[in-house]
Amino acid sequence: MWQVKEVRAANARQAKRYGEWSCAARLYPLLPLREAVAKLTYSTSILPEPPLPGLSPTREQ
Repeated sequence: MWQVKEVRAANARQAKRYGEWSCAARLYPLLPLREAVAKLTYSTSILPEPPLPGLSPTREQ
């Protein structure tokens, strides 16, 4: 279910921050807002899986 909320922001950074806060508050209602935002925005680099044996690497690899 989509919830559309229109808000005004002074710049893109403020709009992004507001979006993170509102999503974090809905997804993690039991956590304090600061921790919820950190959990939502925390990203680690995902390493690609090694190619299967016997297959030649693709152009993306």
